[in-house]
Amino acid sequence: MMRRGKIIVAMTVDGVIGRNNKVPWHYSADLRRFKRLTTNSTVIMGRKTWESLPIQPLPDRQNIVITRSGILGVEHYSSLDEALKHAHKDMVWFIGGAQLYLTALEYTKILDVTYVPDKINDVSSVRFPSIDWAQWDAGPKIQYEDDQRLYRQQFSFRTGILTQ
Repeated sequence: MMRRGKIIVAMTVDGVIGRNNKVPWHYSADLRRFKRLTTNSTVIMGRKTWESLPIQPLPDRQNIVITRSGILGVEHYSSLDEALKHAHKDMVWFIGGAQLYLTALEYTKILDVTYVPDKINDVSSVRFPSIDWAQWDAGPKIQYEDDQRLYRQQFSFRTGILTQ
C-alpha cells in the first residue's frame, strides 16, 4: 500500500485532540498554518469533524468525509480506500478525528503535530490514537514564530531503509 497522505493534528502534550465534538482551544497562529498547509489540497475527515467545522466546506480544498451514511453538500465515501481513489489533488491531508486518524495511519507518511499548552482533564476528551512511535522518525520541535506557546513537530514513517 502506498503511503500518500499526511496527518495534521493539534494536541495537548498528553494527546488530547478534542472534547464534546469540538477543538477545545483556539490559536490563530495554528489556524493560519493549517489553512496555509491545506489550501489547494484534498482534506479527508470523519463525519464528526465535518459537523464541527465552523465553515463547510473548507474553502479552496477538496473536502471528503468518511461516513457510513450520506451527507448532503459534501463529497463522502464509506471507506478511506474509496476516498483516496477520488482525491483530485496530489496532496492529501487527514484532518481528524480520532477514528479517522487511527484508520489513516497506514496511509500516512508524515505526521504534522502542533502541541498546545492546554491541560484538559475531562472524561469526554478524545485523544490521538496510541501508536508505535518506534516506527516514526521525529524531527525537531520548532516553536511557532507568531505564538511562542505553540510547538510543531513532524514525524516521518520509517521505510526500513537506514540512512547515515
